[in-house]
Amino acid sequence: MARIEALQRADLAEATALLARALPLEGGLEVVAEAKLFGGDPMGRGGGVRGAWGGAGAGDGDGGDGGNRRQATGDRLQATGNDGGEGRRLVGVAAWAGRWLKVLAVEEAARGRGVGAALLAACEAAARAAGAKVLRTLDHPGNYLSPGLDDRYDHAWLLRRGYTVVERNRNLRVALVGNPLVTRARGEAAVARATAAGLRIVRVASTSTSTSPSTSTSTSTSTSTSTSTSTSPSPSTSTELAAVLSLAETCFAPVWAFELARAAAHGDLFAAFQGDAAVAFAAIDGNNGGLGWFGPAGTLPDQRGRGLGEALLLQCLLAAQARGREHAIIAWIGPEEFYRKVAGAVPDRSFVVLSRSLAGDSA
Repeated sequence: MARIEALQRADLAEATALLARALPLEGGLEVVAEAKLFGGDPMGRGGGVRGAWGGAGAGDGDGGDGGNRRQATGDRLQATGNDGGEGRRLVGVAAWAGRWLKVLAVEEAARGRGVGAALLAACEAAARAAGAKVLRTLDHPGNYLSPGLDDRYDHAWLLRRGYTVVERNRNLRVALVGNPLVTRARGEAAVARATAAGLRIVRVASTSTSTSPSTSTSTSTSTSTSTSTSTSPSPSTSTELAAVLSLAETCFAPVWAFELARAAAHGDLFAAFQGDAAVAFAAIDGNNGGLGWFGPAGTLPDQRGRGLGEALLLQCLLAAQARGREHAIIAWIGPEEFYRKVAGAVPDRSFVVLSRSLAGDSA
C-alpha cells in the first residue's frame, strides 16, 4: 500500500533524488526542485505537493487503470492493493498549483501499481477543491519546470485518464562557448545602435548593489536628458525597476512581472528606455534560476524593428556566459528565425501540453 500525504520541506532531499531518477530528461533538478515543488503559484491561486510512501511494490498490480481503489480524504489519499504492506520509502512525488499539474514522478520499480494514479487523483481533488475547472500539464506560467511534457515521455497514460492534447511547445538551445554570435563585441555594438537611436539599455536590479559591467563608460544613468558614451548597459534606479515591472504587468502578462522581479534580484534583467519610459525588456534566469533559461521578453509594438530585441537578448546571453554557463535555453519560443539569426539558436526539446476538465468529477 502506498500512502499519499502532503510532502514536507524536510523531504526535499529525498524528493529531489527521486525526481532526478524518474525524470532523466530534466537537467538541474538539484538546483530548481525546491522552487518547482514548494514555490506555489506566482498569482496566489493555491497549490500543494504530495508524496507517495511505500516499498518498491507499492500499490496494486493492475497498472492503476481499473482495480486500484482510491480514497481521497483531505491531504491524504491511499492506493490500496494486494500486498497489504506499508513502507517508508518515498516512491512518488506530484505537485500542483492553480490549474496546473507541475510535476508527477514515480520510481520505476513502483510504476504500474497505482501510485501515479493515486498521486494524480490527489492533485486533481485538491485543485478542484481550490476552484480549478481544468488541470493542465506542466506549462505553469512563472514557475514551470518545462513548458509541457517532453514528447519523449509516454503521455498515453494521461490520455487513458481523460486528458487531451491542447498545445505543443518547443525550446531552443544557444551555445555560449565558442559561439561567434554571442560575443562582447556584438553586444556592445547592439547597445551602441540603441544609444544612437536615442534609447538607453539598462541592466535592472532590485538593489543598489553593483549591476553595471565594469567596462561601462556611462556618464549618467537615470535621467532622460543624460548623455552617454556607453556601449554597455547602465545600472538602474528603483524607479526604473518599477517602470519595467509595470510595463510587463499592464502591456504583456501580470505573471511576467513576477519573473522579471525574480531575475532583477540577481541582476539578470535588462530593459530599454526612451526617456523615462520603459519600452522593452528581457530576462534570463527569471524561471529555473541558475540554469540559464531566457525569458520573458517583450517590446512595445511601436518600438519593434529598432534592434531592441537583439540588444536585450545578447545582454542576457552575455550575462549567462559571464556566470560560466555553457548554454542557454530559450523556452516557449515565439520567433524562431529571430533567435537563430541573432544567436545561432538550434532546436532543443519539444513538449506536449495536456488538459482535463475537472467539472464533472465528484468531490
